[in-house]
Amino acid sequence: MFPFAGKVYNGLSCYNPTMPKRVNIKLPRGTKVPDHVAIIPDGNRRWARARGHHTLQGHKKGFERAVELGRAARTMGIHTVTLWGFSTENWDRSKNEVAYLMKLYEKLIDDYLDEAKREKVKIVHLGRKDRLPKSLLRKITFEIGRA
Repeated sequence: MFPFAGKVYNGLSCYNPTMPKRVNIKLPRGTKVPDHVAIIPDGNRRWARARGHHTLQGHKKGFERAVELGRAARTMGIHTVTLWGFSTENWDRSKNEVAYLMKLYEKLIDDYLDEAKREKVKIVHLGRKDRLPKSLLRKITFEIGRA
């Protein structure tokens, strides 16, 4: 569901391929907004294949959607967003795909860290760091650590 815009029903996101790319969610007055939302991206490769794109393009679109979801969550007043970015099973994918994903994480930091600092958004990496490329680990340690 990750690269798709979805409708929200009682706090749940539903896949709807006919929705436009950008969706402004208007919550009814008095709606309780959760303090914490966890996002588990799934389907980026399926999304790309279904549209005749290379699977790496699906990951790129998924990253773009993650940024949009983070901004929307902040606008809605959600205090904490956890993004499940990479599982141990993902290391079993092709070296090319894993390398591409790691570069996307670096690009995400490069492109959006200044915005996060301006907006006083705290970014925390959770999980193992021992298999990450040194360049990404440096960005996590020094760039995000200073934010």
